[in-house]
Amino acid sequence: MKPGKAVPMNYHFTTTKAHFELAGGKVLEIFGAEALNTESTDPFKGNLDPAKFEAVIAEWGAGNIPFVRMEATTNLIGGQPSSMANLREVKAIVARHQIPVVIDASLISENAYFIRKREAGYENTSIRDIIREMMSYTEICYLSGRKSCNVRGGLIATNDIRHFEAIRP
Repeated sequence: MKPGKAVPMNYHFTTTKAHFELAGGKVLEIFGAEALNTESTDPFKGNLDPAKFEAVIAEWGAGNIPFVRMEATTNLIGGQPSSMANLREVKAIVARHQIPVVIDASLISENAYFIRKREAGYENTSIRDIIREMMSYTEICYLSGRKSCNVRGGLIATNDIRHFEAIRP
């Protein structure tokens, strides 16, 4: 994150948003219409809104968006999951603009569970295979070990040498 840049995301986590803003960036929460509706039965209120995402790219320019951040699940709006279809659609958008996908995987096993229970075609897919597919749409994954893993620390992972070199310092 650098001053004047923007990071679109499905929802923020408090410290993540604070760090981005302290670095001079702008957090753009572009969740769907049902995300904050507590009476909604939408099974994936953690989805990023693709139309809003396209509008953000048009307004800010792809060069001013260092990455899009997906939180799986969206902790501050009640742990709402995003769907695999939504992640796939986000990946298709970023591929056209060369914008990396970064996923906060601190609660990814919960998100994978909801995909298995709620998304057609995943009923018989293992949590492991769902997570592997989710990771196939991301360039960088990070997580806090305090949440699901119940340990101190965390991790940052990538399979792209360019991102590795950029985050290594």
